[in-house]
Amino acid sequence: MKCTFTNFLFALVLLVLSLGSIQSFGATFTINVFNFGFSAPSPSGTIRVGDVINFNWTGGFHNVSFTSVPTGASAVGSGSPTSTMGVNFSYTVTKSGTYSYQCDPHAPNMASSFTANTILSTDLIVFSGFMQEDKKSVLLKWQTLSETNNERFEIEKSTNGTQFTTIGTVKGSGNSNEKRDYQFLDSDFSGSSFYRLKQTDFDGSTTYTDIITLKFPFANDKIYVFPNPSTSGIFNVEFHQHGHEIWLTDLMGKTVYTHQAAHHHSDTDVFEQIDINHLKKGIYFIHISTSNSTVVEKIIY
Repeated sequence: MKCTFTNFLFALVLLVLSLGSIQSFGATFTINVFNFGFSAPSPSGTIRVGDVINFNWTGGFHNVSFTSVPTGASAVGSGSPTSTMGVNFSYTVTKSGTYSYQCDPHAPNMASSFTANTILSTDLIVFSGFMQEDKKSVLLKWQTLSETNNERFEIEKSTNGTQFTTIGTVKGSGNSNEKRDYQFLDSDFSGSSFYRLKQTDFDGSTTYTDIITLKFPFANDKIYVFPNPSTSGIFNVEFHQHGHEIWLTDLMGKTVYTHQAAHHHSDTDVFEQIDINHLKKGIYFIHISTSNSTVVEKIIY
């Protein structure tokens, strides 16, 4: 999706919900079963209905026995304990909620759990926010490719990123296989706000989008990078003064990336987007040389 920056655009945050933020149906997670413990699910991320949990024996005499599962989910475990290395027990998640399990010979010291969420019943591909010319309002836009039993979207807002309140509701399209565009105007923007959508089905089940952030005005010596961390390797960068150079360094101080600034800006603020998906995942430092100083911000990919 391409965005055009104009003189009346003061801030932009764009969040593309791809595999980095909403997992595809049927993802596989591995939990290692070792001597007196279970590892955390790998890769890290949100477990959703339809995903598969693969328990892999790496040592010890153990089994997997479910002690609590959501209503309607299977509680059938791996069976009798075994010490055979490389044994796998695959479990398909069918209901949202918390799944608790243990090794019977070593319970309660060897026990763990994971929580599964429902799949977003709308195929949401973009959720973005645009500062308006009056600097007091934000236009939120989102788009779906398909919807299933979608009753409504509730727009939630927070000033600290943790406590959200509902500021509006937009009716969903029920069932749709066509692209649908939605928008909502927040007329009470106070300088720094976090937004998310709460999607509700006709049966009352709900899911949430990821959070997007808008900040304005910008401090002269501050840059804003979002999303951070980024799972896609794409970072949006906002800063107050026009930058002359943008570059990234690794933890050893080595320059690993340089960016040619496109200078999308309003009268005072600059917006850039960098793509480092060709680099290894890890911690980097983004440097921006402005007319007065060089500003540095840590980013995580």
